[in-house]
Amino acid sequence: MSHYPCFDLREKIELGGNWQFAFCEKLPLDMLNLHALNFTGCLPLPGCFDVFEQFAGKKGTGCYRTDFTLKKEALLRLHIGGMGLACRIFCDGKEVGSSHMPFTPLDFDFRAGAGCHTLLIAVDNRCDEEKIPQFQLECDFYAYGGVYYELSLSTLPEFRIERIQVTTLDLDTGCVKLEVRFGGDVPEETELSLSFDNGAEENVLCRITDRRAVLERNVPFPRVWSPDSPALHCVRCAIRGDAVTERFGLRKIEIRGRSLLLNGKPLKLLGVNRHEHHPDFGYALPDAIHVNDLMLMKQCGCNFVRGSHYPQNQHFLDCCDEMGILVWEEGLAWGRKPSPNLLNPVFRESQRNNLTAMIQTSFNHPSVILWGFLNECASTETESKPVYAELAALVKRLDPCRPVTFAVVQTRDHQVFEFADVISMNCYPGWYDTEDEEIRTIDNIQPFLRDTIGYIDSLPETRDKPFIISEIGAAALPGFHDRFHARWTEEYQADYHQAVTEFVCGEDRVAGVALWMFCDARTGMQGRILRRPRGFNNKGIFDEYRRPKEAVAVVRKNFRRQ
Repeated sequence: MSHYPCFDLREKIELGGNWQFAFCEKLPLDMLNLHALNFTGCLPLPGCFDVFEQFAGKKGTGCYRTDFTLKKEALLRLHIGGMGLACRIFCDGKEVGSSHMPFTPLDFDFRAGAGCHTLLIAVDNRCDEEKIPQFQLECDFYAYGGVYYELSLSTLPEFRIERIQVTTLDLDTGCVKLEVRFGGDVPEETELSLSFDNGAEENVLCRITDRRAVLERNVPFPRVWSPDSPALHCVRCAIRGDAVTERFGLRKIEIRGRSLLLNGKPLKLLGVNRHEHHPDFGYALPDAIHVNDLMLMKQCGCNFVRGSHYPQNQHFLDCCDEMGILVWEEGLAWGRKPSPNLLNPVFRESQRNNLTAMIQTSFNHPSVILWGFLNECASTETESKPVYAELAALVKRLDPCRPVTFAVVQTRDHQVFEFADVISMNCYPGWYDTEDEEIRTIDNIQPFLRDTIGYIDSLPETRDKPFIISEIGAAALPGFHDRFHARWTEEYQADYHQAVTEFVCGEDRVAGVALWMFCDARTGMQGRILRRPRGFNNKGIFDEYRRPKEAVAVVRKNFRRQ
C-alpha cells in the first residue's frame, strides 16, 4: 500500500521494527536521566508499550533506542504521525525536540554528521492536567504510551517542498487550485516541474509569496471521487533537489439548507464512531486492521465513520479514500468544562496546534468531509463561546471548503450553535435516560429523537442547518444473552439499534447518524468501572476483536435497505 505524501528524492532511513526498550516508572518525563536507563529488551515501533503483559496497566516513561548511519552530514526530519501522551527526542544524547500533544502529527528537524548515531524516543503515558489539559484521567478512552502512527526519518534539502494543498474548483473540467508550500531557504521565485497521474511534465516559473505559490490547473481526464466510485488522482511537483507526490480526489461537499450535498447530490450519512483501538496493538494499528474494519463497515451498509475523538492515522484515511468511506475528523478534546479547563490558555493553545496540524496533514483526503472539535465540552455555558468562536474561525481559515461541526450532549440551552455549519448531538435515550424498571426504555428512543428534532427546529440558529446524531448507542457484553432482553445483553443492544436505525433511515430531517460505536475499546477505569465492565466501553456492535454482536445484523438490514 502506498502512503502519501511521497517525497521520492529524499533519502529515507528505515525506523520500523524492534527498538531497544527501557521503562522508567519513578521519574517524570522532564527529569529523565538517560545515563540511568536500563535497556533490557526490545519492543516494536510504531507500537504501544503497555499492550505487552510486562507493562500492561503501568504508568511511566517508555524509552525506545536505535542506531542509524549517515554517509554524510545532513539535515534530518523525524516524523511522528501521532504519539501519547508526551515525548522527548534525543540524538546522540542531545535533545532535539519534545511535545505534549498526543495524537498530533509532529515533525522534529535536526542536523547530524556522517557516521553512526543513536536515536532515542521517550514517551510518557501519564496524564498531566497542567501540561496535557486536552487529555485527562476522566477521558473515556485509554491513555496508551507509545508511537501510535507512522514513524519516519528522512533527509531534508535546504530548499524544499513541504506540501501541496489541492482544492477542487470545478468538477466538470477537473480544475484544481494547487497551493505549494515551501520550507527552508526559500527564494522569491523558483522553477518547478508539474505533472498529473504520471503524465507529461509542465515546467513553470513560480513567484513565491509568504513561502507559498498558487497555481490553477485542469486535471487531464478528470474522474470524480464518490463513495460509489472512489477515483483518485496524483499530482507531482518537483524543484531542484526535491519533489513530492500528493494524492487527492475531485469532489465537493456543500450545504444547502438542511441537506448535505456531495458533488451536488443529497447525501445521507449512515455510519459509526470508531476508536483506533485493538487490545493487542493499542492505537498502533497495522494496515490490515484498518482495511478489515472498513470492510466490516461496508458490509453493514455504512458510508461514513466518525474518527473519535482525535486526529486519525493517515494510513486509515488513505484506506477511506480508496474504499469510499466518508470521514468526520476531529481534534483531541473530550468533556471539558469551562473554568479552569476550557478557558485554560494552555488548553486553548493545544487546541489551535492540534487542529492546525490535523487539517494541514489531512487536507488532501477526499474522504474527509467534516472537521470537528471539542467533543461534549461546555456548550451550554456562555463563557465558552469565545473558545468555540476562535476554533471555528481557525478551521474556516485553514479550510473554507469543508463544513465545521462539534458534538454536544443531549441537554438543552446550548450557547454555541451559531459557530457550527452542521448541528451534531450525542444522545443516549434508552440507556442513560432512566432507571425506572416499569418503563421499557427502548420505547423512549423514537419519541426522544422526535422531541430533539423539535428542539433543533425551534431555534433560529439551528432550524435551517443539517442535523447529525453524532453518537447514540447501548452497551452489550459480548456473548451475554438473556430471554428478558435485559440491559447489557446482545438482545437489548439489537433491539436498541433496530429502533435507532429504523427512525434515522425514515426521517429526512436527520442528515446522518454515527452509531456509538464500531467496536468495543478499552477505557480509563478511574471512577467508572461500574459503568464500564471489563474496563471497556462495551457499546461496540463488534467486540474488541471485531467479532459481531447481534446488533450487526440489525444495522446491516436497515442501513443496506436505505
